[in-house]
Amino acid sequence: NAVRLAEVVQILVKHGFADLVQRLGLRESIPAKALRKLRLIDDTPSAPETIGARLRAALTELGPTFVKYGQILSTRPDLIGNDLCAELSRLQDRVEVLSFDSMRPIIEEDLGAPISSSFLEFNESPVASASLSQVYRARTKTGREVAVKVQRPGVRAKVVSDISLLFGIAEWVTERVKEFAWMDPVGTVEEFERSILRELDFTIEARVIQRFRTIYGNDNRVFIPYVETGLSGPRVLTMDWVDGVRVDAIDKFAERNCDPREIAIIGCHATFSQVFEHQIFHADPHPGNILVTRNNQIAFLDYGMAGHLERTDVHAMAELMRSVFDQDASRCATALLAFT
Repeated sequence: NAVRLAEVVQILVKHGFADLVQRLGLRESIPAKALRKLRLIDDTPSAPETIGARLRAALTELGPTFVKYGQILSTRPDLIGNDLCAELSRLQDRVEVLSFDSMRPIIEEDLGAPISSSFLEFNESPVASASLSQVYRARTKTGREVAVKVQRPGVRAKVVSDISLLFGIAEWVTERVKEFAWMDPVGTVEEFERSILRELDFTIEARVIQRFRTIYGNDNRVFIPYVETGLSGPRVLTMDWVDGVRVDAIDKFAERNCDPREIAIIGCHATFSQVFEHQIFHADPHPGNILVTRNNQIAFLDYGMAGHLERTDVHAMAELMRSVFDQDASRCATALLAFT
């Protein structure tokens, strides 16, 4: 952890965040003191122009755990503002691609057979590269066109190590930087840990997808892929290939016989039905994870992050939204207190 902390400090300073290192008190940590003696963090080198570009570059260099955190932040303009969200959204589908030679062993170990025995065709060039996995296009022995999601090698060990480091940083900040105490740094890391470790087990994601297929089985406006359980495992997930475009690629809607207004209505209805009717919701709905297929149909991708709600939470959220629509500030404040 000391070595990794030294690396984190050095990367933050490298990308122009020496002030943040100072405010968090990390500059007084033993690794930071060692780096100063080596003259590795005294001078802030030239950095990209905007804070968003610098943050994205730093998170990318820090690796999958931090990239994932940046992806989550990119969906929260209410917390970090539109400009930062726009820059961090570039992390959603532009992660460094690993060679297929490093991914092949994961597939064959999880499926217990050579790729040629499991698939009729397998394109070794990934169609998508995310912080924790890469996605490939393939065809099963039965001729079904599928997407194969494969976990990056060694990513679990990296995540576990980084989470341990983040807990140490959170405890350090809580004790020494009172201005950040209200954010509950330790609790934030705990929540992130629960989420990302669940996401690293693809068998959980497969069960979530099957639950969503049950929910939307009779709704042709929302497409949920079928999971090939015989071609899936803890680190490999094989499901229907989805032919679509990102939900923010509005200029491509017309060629798919889709209307932006209808897509907005369908997306809104799907989100509300997940929360208020079924109490399970897709918890990572950035534009890269929602595709528009054809004839006003949407498809959700990547079910690694899903949220579950208690009935009391649903009632509290409904009351909050009613108070907002009614512009009743007093009721709104009361409803918010229900979440504390």
